[in-house]
Parts: sequence; structure tokens; C-alpha cells
Amino acid sequence: MTPTADGFAAILRTASGHLWQFRCKGGDLAIEDSLWVDPRGRPLPSQQLVVTGVSPAGGTNISWLFHRAK
Repeated sequence: MTPTADGFAAILRTASGHLWQFRCKGGDLAIEDSLWVDPRGRPLPSQQLVVTGVSPAGGTNISWLFHRAK
């Protein structure tokens, strides 16, 4: 995963070479290291997208879009 310059999106490349974009609005986007446990119970290193923000008493809106890039 690669963050975009504006900090509101990330580009993901699949093993087959396809590009996907995740974009959010109303929150802060971060890429964090994580672990994925495969069906055999083995932990494998991975990365995850994390959207965080502060919600005032009246609420807030966070929107996101995940689409295949061209």
C-alpha cells in the first residue's frame, strides 16, 4: 500500500498487478502494520488501512470509496 500525497487515499496493488484506490473524507487515513492469521493458524505480516477522527456531540460524517484504479 502506498499513501497519496494528500493523505486522504492509498493505492493498493494486488499480486496480479491490478491497482485499487481507497479514499476517505472526514477522517484521517493511516496505513499500519498488522497480522493476518491464515486458515492453518499461521500469523502472516500484513498492512491495514485505519480511519480515525473526532466526533463532536452532534455527530460527524466520514465517507469512503474503494474502487479499481485505471
